[in-house]
Amino acid sequence: MAPKSRRQLYAANAAQKRWSPERDSSSDEDIYLMDINRINVSDIADIYELCKTYCSTRYLSVLMYLTLRHFNISCRDTDAFLKDIGSYTREASHNWSWKFLNENFDEFINDKRRGKRGDSFYDIYPELEEEARTFAVIECNKKAASFTASELAQFIDNRYHEINDIQKNDLKLVRSVESCRVDLRRWGAHFDINSNRPYFEGHERSDVREHREPFVRQFLTNEDSYYTVNSDEDPS
Repeated sequence: MAPKSRRQLYAANAAQKRWSPERDSSSDEDIYLMDINRINVSDIADIYELCKTYCSTRYLSVLMYLTLRHFNISCRDTDAFLKDIGSYTREASHNWSWKFLNENFDEFINDKRRGKRGDSFYDIYPELEEEARTFAVIECNKKAASFTASELAQFIDNRYHEINDIQKNDLKLVRSVESCRVDLRRWGAHFDINSNRPYFEGHERSDVREHREPFVRQFLTNEDSYYTVNSDEDPS
């Protein structure tokens, strides 16, 4: 038998180390190593095209754009990458991302197709949607607001089992936390950039009302001590 080449010896040694029971934790990470030179943009474009058959191009474009910007990829590289994979341009992706993050949720999900846009779960349980929305608003308005989408998901899950009078026998939620985050956005909620907790603009917290009420009461009980000054008058 001919002697093994240097490459064969190296491969055999590497395989022995990989499958050795004594290998350390750092070698476990080697399993996930990938030669980035073998990752072609065309391969990414292929999987992107596959995803487009199941999901809106707009959603995918915004997802890719926000991901690239989150990791501080430059605008120029972001633009080139999005074009190479067949996505929206950077400008279009940025505009739709802005609408997603800043109130225009209905416009973001509106694809101008006729017919009702609905969620099959809430089509079946419209009362539960109203309960869930009310629950979210109340929780967000509490003085020590610590409400999360996870709590909303748990509330919906509990009410679902109560409505259907069935016993919960697993940990799976009837509506995922991710779906509940989308629900909150659809109901008009925003997410705090630091705490990532939802809040509703235009709904005052209880602590705000508590501080305002005595302030107003002070004026009402001492109205004789104050007088109104019009904009064209000199208070002196």
